[in-house]
Amino acid sequence: MKNSEITNPLFHEAVEAIDSGNISVLQQLLEANPDLVTNRLDTPTEKGYFKNPYLLWFVADNPIRHEKLSGNIVEVTRKIIEALQNNPTDTYDYQLSYTLGLATFATQQRIKEIGVRKVLGATEAGIVALLSKDFIQLVVVSFIIAFPVAWWASNEF
Repeated sequence: MKNSEITNPLFHEAVEAIDSGNISVLQQLLEANPDLVTNRLDTPTEKGYFKNPYLLWFVADNPIRHEKLSGNIVEVTRKIIEALQNNPTDTYDYQLSYTLGLATFATQQRIKEIGVRKVLGATEAGIVALLSKDFIQLVVVSFIIAFPVAWWASNEF
């Protein structure tokens, strides 16, 4: 999905902040509009895996749309997940799981790059490191945020 196709002005501004890595603008939007992380973007013309996405999904979709992640994508993701935690919703697990699936899909898009690197002499460890770096960062941030919540919930209920 191209940013120009986003008709909701709040979603559009938030996605622009995600793409540019502008954490301060993203944080202001999330504080002023807490429903931004729990509501879905209405995309009647979009088909397939990205139909009616949540804001968090744009983090994982970023490399599909731009072929790279912004340098501070972990901090951007952290802000969105924190906002999601501050607005309890029954879709929290679903949003995180689907984001993980989108990250896996983004890896599949790099098959040609992996083949070229292998032909040019890249080691298997180098290729694994290339694929894992951004993904591992997202998983670590998700774990850091989810573990205390899960611990608290298990002791509370």
